[in-house]
Amino acid sequence: MKNIIILSFLLLSLVTRAQIEMVFPKSPSSTLYIGVENPVVIKNPLNKSSHTPNYFIKGENIIFGKIKEKMNIFAVKQGKVKLFLYEIKGKDTVLITQKEVAVKRIANPQYVLGKVFKGERISKELFLSIDKIKLFIDCDYIGFEDDMKIVSYEFTIDKKTIKVESNLITEEIKELVRGSKCPVKVYIESVRAKSREGTRILPDLRLIIY
Repeated sequence: MKNIIILSFLLLSLVTRAQIEMVFPKSPSSTLYIGVENPVVIKNPLNKSSHTPNYFIKGENIIFGKIKEKMNIFAVKQGKVKLFLYEIKGKDTVLITQKEVAVKRIANPQYVLGKVFKGERISKELFLSIDKIKLFIDCDYIGFEDDMKIVSYEFTIDKKTIKVESNLITEEIKELVRGSKCPVKVYIESVRAKSREGTRILPDLRLIIY
């Protein structure tokens, strides 16, 4: 009878651990991204109490951070990483589950002028209707696109260059475009963008306004 009780307890423990998983709410594909916080939530359908177990995560080339009950992973190297979830129970540390995930660096974004992307032509009418240069980032990290902003750039048209300390298309730029003879090449260069991972110098953008 004693052996049956012990075996039942072990099976229940294994089933419980199998149902516990690490979930990344900002990355539906469970991909970690370098340079940003990667929040982690421990999903345990069998835990019905308000008490949250004392978890921590280990893995190569990651930094684990925990403030109160909020957990984050900071990844530092691209590739694959195996994450190990542990629970501290008194003086014991118990391995709960493990998961292999991809680690990527968020790629440089594309520019958006209305619905125009890099390398395309844009009408003078459409260009003059746009107030700012926006960015499109092709990744599934929720919220990063809202976080990365252009903080400065240089705009050149007809060999005249204007420096702008924001992502706005200024009235001075629009006046030059209004007075230009189309088609005309314009250059958006020395683009600096800031985000949680720091400042990036983005590729130059060349457009033809017709």
